[in-house]
Amino acid sequence: MGDRSGEARTLNNIGKVYNDLEEKQKALDFYNQALPLKRAVGDRSGEAVTLGNIGVLFQSTNRPTQAITNLQQSLQMESLRQQLQEKFSQALSQQIRQLEEQVYSQAENISHRFPEVAELFETTPADIKNLCLDW
Repeated sequence: MGDRSGEARTLNNIGKVYNDLEEKQKALDFYNQALPLKRAVGDRSGEAVTLGNIGVLFQSTNRPTQAITNLQQSLQMESLRQQLQEKFSQALSQQIRQLEEQVYSQAENISHRFPEVAELFETTPADIKNLCLDW
């Protein structure tokens, strides 16, 4: 089995080349090969790009109804992707802050239990906390 995601991306790119060369039917054929692969591998962002490419192709060949359908699907997927990214970015930031607090707490614990270790490395819990915050 090969890299299905890479294959889908390549098919989409070949479609884009044919579209740029004004060979619209060949472009559509490649886009239509890429789309189910992108769906199969769960590449929602890539799926949105391919739908957008199909929509632009339909627009340029004077098929407004098909253009609108594909462009709307593309925009909906992109909007959903952005919402999910924002949601997970906030959750990830919160998890990182919690982990930083845990590391600081553990470092403080170790330095109190084993002051010779902290002295050996010349690192205090405050130093470790500053390192975490600089990331």
